[in-house]
Amino acid sequence: MARKVRTLVTGASGFIGSHLVEELIKRGHQVWALVRDPKYLDKMDYADLYKFYGDILTINELTYFFKKLQFDYIFHLAGLTKSLDEDSFFRINVEATKNLMNIALDTQNNLKRFLFFSSLSASGPGKGNELIKISHEPNPISTYGKSKLNAEQLVIESTLPYTIIRPPVVYGPRDKDVFIYFKLAKKYNLVPIITGNRILSMIYVKDLVNGSINAVLSDNTISGTYFLTDGSCHTWDEIINTIKEIMGIKPIRLPIPSYGVHFAGELGELLGKLQKKTNTLNREKAVEMLAFNWACSDEEAEKDFDYKSSWDLKKGFTETIDWYIKEAWL
Repeated sequence: MARKVRTLVTGASGFIGSHLVEELIKRGHQVWALVRDPKYLDKMDYADLYKFYGDILTINELTYFFKKLQFDYIFHLAGLTKSLDEDSFFRINVEATKNLMNIALDTQNNLKRFLFFSSLSASGPGKGNELIKISHEPNPISTYGKSKLNAEQLVIESTLPYTIIRPPVVYGPRDKDVFIYFKLAKKYNLVPIITGNRILSMIYVKDLVNGSINAVLSDNTISGTYFLTDGSCHTWDEIINTIKEIMGIKPIRLPIPSYGVHFAGELGELLGKLQKKTNTLNREKAVEMLAFNWACSDEEAEKDFDYKSSWDLKKGFTETIDWYIKEAWL
């Protein structure tokens, strides 16, 4: 009897990682989850999921484990999206990725694909109203984006069979970042919005994980880099109107000028340092939020492996809000 497809997922306990694990298991994969913090091990209770504790920054202990197993696919999601210092971005997002690739090169003889989850931040914002394309020269404007681009370059320079995915804004059940907007609308009947409309791409988490799995199953995507989106270019007016329609409320729009965003970023960073914890909003995040264009094109994904979104904004928001209500988040 042939063994199941064996897949390793790093960052499996996170928002996107947990959805990826579920979908891989649903597709019949034997999934191994590499978890850095042991407190998350008991929370991941899925059939056919094998969990082990390890830190990608420590090569020796992981090499011993990897030598005992041969993986068909590695999905590398583990990374740092916010930090109190810049060095941590490069240590976790770059050095850890390099370590994982080196371990894979030394121990995995039949690896079919190494999928690296990067970010639209690695590309940087677009110019004018033009959709950001993979062919455009990257120009990240945050340390996070620069660290992801640096990690991408290491992946490209390796001899592993790789695919890179650059997601835009990802939302869905279990997400805590976009959730803030739903919470403010429901609890306080207001939604903060930066003055001057902006455009952006978004993707429902199920679209992202399905698209990513389909990407590694295609021979056309070896050595390819792709954006995955819901196929639309969104404005904040559209996003707020969709929230209003689904939740049946009329939240007050709280306009925030650019200097207010900068101030909030400075304050968030200062509080983070004083409290010794990372905040979602800091100076660099404020700069990213103020960029006019974060809309990208997934035409390469459509061409190379027939990618197509199954969740538009209304359908995705509806399913997400239903989950928040069911889990008493809202």
